[in-house]
Formats: sequence, structure tokens, C-alpha cells
Amino acid sequence: MNKGVTKWNTQNDNADVDVAVGNQTSSWSFEIYDWEDAEGNVTKQTYIQLANNTAFPYISSDAQYENPKFRIETLTATKLVLVYDAPDRGIAWRYILTSAPDERLVEEQGFDANSDFNLWKGITPNATFYFNPGWGTERTGEMEAGYTGGNNDYTVTVPDACSDRWQAQFHLHTDLNLKAGTNYDFSVIFNADKDIDGVTVKLTDEADADAIIDVADVNLKAGQDIVFWQSDIAGKDLSKVKLVFDFGHATGATKINVSNVVIKDHANDDGTIVKEGGEVEKPVMDWNYESGANLWKAVDDGTVASEFAYWFADDSWTQITSPVCTHSGDTYELTMPDGIGGSQWQGQFHIDTQLKASASKAYNFYCVVEADNDCAGITFKLTDGGDSNFLLEERIPVKADEPLIVKREGLTLKEGADADVLRMFFDFGGTPAGTHVKISKIYLEEAVVLNYDDPSNLWKGVDDGSVKSTFAYWFANDAWTELGNQPVATRNGDTVELTLPEGMGGSQWQGQFHIDTDLTAKANKEYHFQVVVTADADCPGVTIKLTDSGDSNFFCEGRHDIKADEPYTFTLKNATLKEGTDASAIRLFFDFGGSTPGAKVKISKIVFKEA
Repeated sequence: MNKGVTKWNTQNDNADVDVAVGNQTSSWSFEIYDWEDAEGNVTKQTYIQLANNTAFPYISSDAQYENPKFRIETLTATKLVLVYDAPDRGIAWRYILTSAPDERLVEEQGFDANSDFNLWKGITPNATFYFNPGWGTERTGEMEAGYTGGNNDYTVTVPDACSDRWQAQFHLHTDLNLKAGTNYDFSVIFNADKDIDGVTVKLTDEADADAIIDVADVNLKAGQDIVFWQSDIAGKDLSKVKLVFDFGHATGATKINVSNVVIKDHANDDGTIVKEGGEVEKPVMDWNYESGANLWKAVDDGTVASEFAYWFADDSWTQITSPVCTHSGDTYELTMPDGIGGSQWQGQFHIDTQLKASASKAYNFYCVVEADNDCAGITFKLTDGGDSNFLLEERIPVKADEPLIVKREGLTLKEGADADVLRMFFDFGGTPAGTHVKISKIYLEEAVVLNYDDPSNLWKGVDDGSVKSTFAYWFANDAWTELGNQPVATRNGDTVELTLPEGMGGSQWQGQFHIDTDLTAKANKEYHFQVVVTADADCPGVTIKLTDSGDSNFFCEGRHDIKADEPYTFTLKNATLKEGTDASAIRLFFDFGGSTPGAKVKISKIVFKEA
């Protein structure tokens, strides 16, 4: 129990106290109460109310023991996250209860900061700062004054609002050395008391001449632990490693905690689980570049005027001879010149266009980037002609010979004003000289919001019965013998439910379920499609295929990882039939081969409409 609790006559005003208690039972109920957040906003929240005088595993106060009610933050089949609010004390306690195996997932906790493999463990870095909001005069000493740090836990305050990257820098200097030929893992945990977009993380050397991580797209949410991590990063010879953070998009008076820094040899397993594909499902190049919705295609074919511009410099920021970009069809290619510097903005290339963007609209941007050497970070900035009112600004690492697929949706202009012209800006500073870079399949469209209740949603007719449909199944075991216990799906409104049978095999096509409809589709039209899939157990590699009744003339066919109790939304926009012929009957096909037998699956909110 917390210090100050008096119920067991064990009050201690200086430290927590352990007390042995016997078994107990308690009644419980779900209740709705008003909850007031830090800004004074009141909302209805769901609580779990236990019986008075329940000995919860940690008792924060007499009041909690006497009236134990906990706000439900997360409730899944295996995880319950509860918050006990004590507004009179300006504090809250967060409890995580789980029935899942005790696994350390990198996306939830980062790598193990306490492991002896952690090269950062035991380091006492020297902290320095640079604070210059609005690019006025550097305000020395202000960030220093709000800094506390030690034992791999650092807190820094950004005193005032900033307007651009690099205006609120926090550096940690060490004597740590890294080496080429070794691959590394890295993680760090952030917690800020206000939202901050576009936080920069840079792992470099003291001279700032080289970097193995240079990423500028970490978004922090107020009060939430945000884990930034990368795995299997190619090392470089770095002497006196410096870890750089920049909070230049902070909105002012923002306190940020930086903790649990881990740098380790990738070959050393500290027990952390890193699922294949990284933090999220690996994006695929599934957009239709030729779509009439692609605004950028007019740039590529010359319908909309455009021109190239360059500014390349060496490490002393002296301008050097720029490369010459070649452009053919949807592809732009450049080779990095000798002498290119190791820092961001020392390899600038932009495409100036006559495209416009409206502040009242949202946009989606996609592209593919390939390089024949590792690039610690390539900057992507889609902005107005003045470089300040941007839709996108990120710095992303690119691995040699691995296409980087960039997909960003729902982008809005940051200054809230229209852009009379759009500039697509790339920066290759830090890229090895001689690296050949190819940029292709650039796609820019006005964002489409798909809503199940949209009157143009053709699938609503399937759900309400006005369009004929049937269910079909084929489930088999690992020997490819059809199961005798085929599932039976049910439909309730916009949701189809089925339970995956025991004995189902572990391979693709051993868990087939499809919805056959009388919907049709034209070859000369584009369509939008969306579906939400939820399961109460992990279902890796679920096939989602939207096709004709013959299964060959399809809109999409891909496999997707469904995590337990996490709704997975698959969206496809501006899609066309692959064989270029009409479809007389639309089939929505799922395959659950390899999923967890017994999992309860819900398929809901299906949208199918003409684009």
C-alpha cells in the first residue's frame, strides 16, 4: 500500500508498505461516471466498481480502499488497464492486469534497458541544449534550467512554442563507440505532457558528421508512453556517440521525459520480441498510379508545369556541384555527388509544380524510394513554395536495395492557409557519395473518407438483404482433408461473425470463407473498398480478396496480420478490376489458414462504392 494508508495500522509517511492479506471475493459492476480531464473537459466514462473495502493489489489511499472504482482505459480478452483518479491530489494510478504470457514486446516497452547487453546502461552522459524559438536569438540557459537527468531517465522542458525543427535541441554526449560491420538495435521511451509532432531522433557521432539513425517523424501524445525503436541497423564507426533529440514543433511550456535508452548489438538477444515487419504491418505498393484521382500524374506527363532545383553542400556548408535528375514516366533518378555532407539539408532537391492545395481538404501522399546504399535519413517534405505551409515533413532511413514505401494519409496544410503552388522536396544529406537513388510512383490525391452509412455504399444492400448474398466455406486440416466441423457464419446488421474451427490447418487456403453477392462492377470504373476485421485471438496472415465469382478478376489480394482484440481496418481506394473486364458477381473472400483455432472473428462496416 501507498505511504499514508491507515487501514491496517501500518501508516508510513515516507515509503510504501507491504501487508499480507488472505483470499477475498468482491462484487463488481460496470458503471458510467462523469470524468474531468486536465483541461476541465467533462465526458462520460466507463468504470468498474468493486465492493467497498476491496484489497486491490496496490492501495493508493484510504479513499480507494473504501470506494474502489477504476476508470477502464483498455479491456480486451487478455488485458485490463484501469486508472484510479485522485483529483484532490492531482495524481492518478494506472494498473495493468493481464492473462497473456509474460512477453516483452518492443513496440510496447522497447528493448530491455536493464539488460547487460545495453551499451547505454551505466552511462552518465553530458547534456547540452540549443533553444531558439522562431529563429530569433538563441536563448541560452532556458532549457538547461528545466533539465533533470540521471540513471537513464531525463526530463527536459521546452519553455515556449517553437515553429520549426531544430529550434529546441537536446543532446546527450558520451564516450561510447560503435563500429562498422556490426548491426545494432535501438529504443527510447518518450512521455510528454502535451502533444508534439515531428520529434527528431538522431544517433550520430560527436562531430555530427555521420549517423546511423536520423528520423524526424516521431509523434508524441500527451501523457502517453511513446516507444521509438529500430532493429538491425547497419553500424558505422562512430567515436564518442551523441544522441540528439529535437522538439522544435512543441507548442510551448511542454515537459518531455526521455527514458530507457537502449543501444545493443543486434546479435545479442535480450528477450524482447520483435515481430517480423517492424512496428506495424509493412506497407505495400497497392495504389493505382494511373488513377484519375492522382493529381501528381499531371506533373509527370507534363500537363502541369514543373521544374527541378538543387542545393548540395559539403560538411562545411560550402555549395558543391549538384547532380542532375533524370525523369522518365513516373520515375526520378539521381546519383549523389562526391563531397556531399553528412548532415540534413546538405543534399537538397525539389520539384516545383503548379499544383495547388486547399486548407479545407485533406490529402493522401504515396511514393516508392530505392537506393543502392544505406541512407541514414532521406527528408520528404511536401510543402508550399515558401517551404513553411507543409502537408508532410519527415526524415526516414532507407536500406540498400529495399524499396521504401511511403504512405501518408489525411494530410492537412499546417498553417491552415491555401497553398497556391506545391513543392515536393527531398534532402539526401548524409547519403554516401555515389549512391543512386530512384523515386517513383508518386501519388497525391484528395483524401476520401469512407463511411458505412454513405448512401452510395453498395454493400449496405448486401447487409440489409436487398442484394442477394450467400456464405460459403472450405476449412481443412494440415493434411488438406476437409474438416467435418465447418463453421457457420451469422449476420447481425453490418457485422458477420464466425468461429474458426478446431483442427484448422496452419497454411494459407486451409481456412476459406467467402461472401458471394449479386453486386456487379464495371471494368472502366474505379471503386473504393473498406472492411474492419476483429478477432479475440491473433490471426496472422489473413487473406482478404475482393474479386469476381471466378476468383481471377480481382480488385485486391493480400495477407494481413490481425492482432487479438485490435480492430484491423483494410482500405483500398481507386481500385480497378485486374483483368480489365466487367465482374457480373462480386465475392469477398477471406482465408484464415494459420489463424488461432477457436478464434471468434467479426467482419464489419464493409464499404464498396464507385470512386
